[in-house]
Amino acid sequence: MEGGGEAGSLTPTSADDQLLEQQGVKREKDKPYRCDHPGCERSFSFPAHLRSHIQQIHISYRPCKCEFPGCGKRFYTPQHLNVHRRVHTGERPFVCPYTDCCKAFTTAGNLKNHIRTHTGERPYACKFEGCTKRFAEMSSLKKHELTHTGEKPYTCRVCGKAFSQAGSRNTHERKHNRSEGEEVVNEGKVGRRYRIKRIAAASSPNSNHD
Repeated sequence: MEGGGEAGSLTPTSADDQLLEQQGVKREKDKPYRCDHPGCERSFSFPAHLRSHIQQIHISYRPCKCEFPGCGKRFYTPQHLNVHRRVHTGERPFVCPYTDCCKAFTTAGNLKNHIRTHTGERPYACKFEGCTKRFAEMSSLKKHELTHTGEKPYTCRVCGKAFSQAGSRNTHERKHNRSEGEEVVNEGKVGRRYRIKRIAAASSPNSNHD
């Protein structure tokens, strides 16, 4: 863990709760407003949050554009754009409240996930019969559930082979890149991968020919 020193108390107190609230982190509450989009199990505390989720994730309505040079990513609300700007500025306003832990994060959600490494909380349980695994993050649960369903949503953009994990797909694609003499570059922090074909030496105008 970053920050060094001996680990502090791992038991949250009322003072911890107050500090979490100051950091914008709230305890889990009832979330009665559930997204009914096929395959989506997100739930929300307020109707406005559900509407925002549907428009941003399922409709892809994103009128707010990042103005940083070379970026151009778009977002549903100015608030989401402001959070994204921290990728460029390096701002990390959400600081872990636990003693001797100096980690800081760009969003309250990332801080909330991190705090579970201190508390040991694993609120996301696998719903498949006979499986007792639990996870600290929803994304980890989703990845795990693919082992039950056999679903492979990540497709190779070269040959079409399907994979259950994005990391496995990316590793597979690198094999194509090496075999086809292509170069892989990353754009931005999200790591979207694009293939750029190298110009063969024989086709270069400066190449020497027999």
